[in-house]
Amino acid sequence: MTGLPINKRVLKGVVPAILIIIFLSLIILKGCPAGSKVYFTLVRYNPDGSIDSSFGKSGIVVTEIKDFSQIYTLSLQNDGKIVAAGTSDGKYAVVRYHPDGNIDRGFGKNGKFVSGFDADFGLIKKIIITDDGKILAAGYHSIRDGKTEKYSDMSVIRLNSDGTPDYSFGRGGITLINVTGGIHRAYSLAAQSDGKIIVAGICDLYYIIARLNQDGSIDQDFGEFYDGFSLKETGSGDTMSLEIIVSDDDKSVLVGISGNIVTRLTYNKYGIYVDDTSIDTSSRKYLTQYGPYFEANAIKILNDIDIITAGTTAENREFLSFALLKLSFDNSEITQKPRTITTNISQRGPDVANAIAVQNDGKIILGGSAAYDFALVRYNTDGSTDSSFGAHGVITTQIGSEDVIQALVIQSDGKIIAGGYSDTTSGKF
Repeated sequence: MTGLPINKRVLKGVVPAILIIIFLSLIILKGCPAGSKVYFTLVRYNPDGSIDSSFGKSGIVVTEIKDFSQIYTLSLQNDGKIVAAGTSDGKYAVVRYHPDGNIDRGFGKNGKFVSGFDADFGLIKKIIITDDGKILAAGYHSIRDGKTEKYSDMSVIRLNSDGTPDYSFGRGGITLINVTGGIHRAYSLAAQSDGKIIVAGICDLYYIIARLNQDGSIDQDFGEFYDGFSLKETGSGDTMSLEIIVSDDDKSVLVGISGNIVTRLTYNKYGIYVDDTSIDTSSRKYLTQYGPYFEANAIKILNDIDIITAGTTAENREFLSFALLKLSFDNSEITQKPRTITTNISQRGPDVANAIAVQNDGKIILGGSAAYDFALVRYNTDGSTDSSFGAHGVITTQIGSEDVIQALVIQSDGKIIAGGYSDTTSGKF
């Protein structure tokens, strides 16, 4: 298989000073927690935004794994147990909790699964619980020369319901996917009705979807040009966020954001890019103007039509603000004028949204960080902030010196679980 062409971007002109400040703020917020210990952290909130004191210690659960641990994704089992996954000191990490926030000691090793699978750095971006109770996790598997990344593979891991690797899946519980030898990262995965697994991510400057059989082998009957794969150019810049869903007829809908371009792609059950006017199935690219800076950190596909993206923007503000954008597609057209909604939470900043959850009544919750505290904002369906939630629609929670939400999930009773990380040098926990 020959390598794919790699587009090269040239930065022209002088970057305004405000963008430099913003960029450095994001590096500090997302990549450099202040203390020597960073923990898996969960907080559970009641539907009105108050902290649920029956969960963990006064509503908060802080879990030490290794020195540097972050939650990137959450899922709920049918029995109410909470599965959190991400990375810990460069290893894949999964922890399961009872509904009350206590660690489930019967899972993995004393409640935790931590493994490198021979990677120099491993990270889980998305987990789903299958009907048989097994855990599927997608992320990336990086091989490095010191701090320099040589290449990375898309990775899919399957764990048994007790937190042990499912050795019948892939090679020892993991499948690695690499088309070109370059940088590959899986962002999302979904299951088809027959149990086959669709995994989506990036391959250099291409969106890639692949299909795995139930045993973790690559399905050679899937894909348009490559056995097991389909690829489309991202269009512009580095991919910031990506999500995929599988519809009832096993079509796959992928939405990705690369630069300021939102791309929506639809594939049939065989991985062939299709043209179906009942939903947008052409390569839909919409150039959104967000002001001097925008970073999209999360995507939620509500159905085959509505798409929500969330992140941060500095539009007309000195500090970063939560940003929410909703797009609606129908018959290959954008059916409502896209609108970016911004919420400035703190006066000290930065305010960054990293996760989206949607309630049964259509209200939208964004989670992230405001001035280095856990932060939630709830919006009504018309985009206004929900004044019945917290203080005028906003909740902030201080746990340590740096606290960031990176995942959200809503329980059947309407309670909200926020997961991320905390540098608890404050000594509270």
